[in-house]
Amino acid sequence: MTMSASKIRTELLGQHGEIRKRIEEVRAAMDKLRKGESARDLLRTTLAHLADAVRRHNHREEELLKDVIPNVDAWGPARAEVMVEEHGKEHQEIYAALVEAGATPDGDVAAGIVAKLLERMNEHMAVEEKVLLGEDVLHDDLVPREYFGG
Repeated sequence: MTMSASKIRTELLGQHGEIRKRIEEVRAAMDKLRKGESARDLLRTTLAHLADAVRRHNHREEELLKDVIPNVDAWGPARAEVMVEEHGKEHQEIYAALVEAGATPDGDVAAGIVAKLLERMNEHMAVEEKVLLGEDVLHDDLVPREYFGG
């Protein structure tokens, strides 16, 4: 049985909420590190949890939307392509930041690297919520578009 568009949207937006919660956990760890507290392991752990939440979300999003997004409107195929491309970039950025922040002995430098990543992730989710998960895009009365116009 296929999920309705509204249920897909609800599930994926819920996952965005989980990712935002993980982002706040990372920020809290960064704040401790900036204050001179021994929070290096906490930062690594919260980053790993964030990376896992993003990985699970991206996989689920691609699974749920791969057959839906290409058919939502004339821009559907472009939306699908952007989704897959952005997820690939996001994975690379997260894991690069994980490695770099974990390898950097300077806590301020590590926090700066992570702060840029978190900002990029928030921007990505905001765009995704508009371009892929907006009610004007993903709604229950989707009608497959005609390819032949007749």
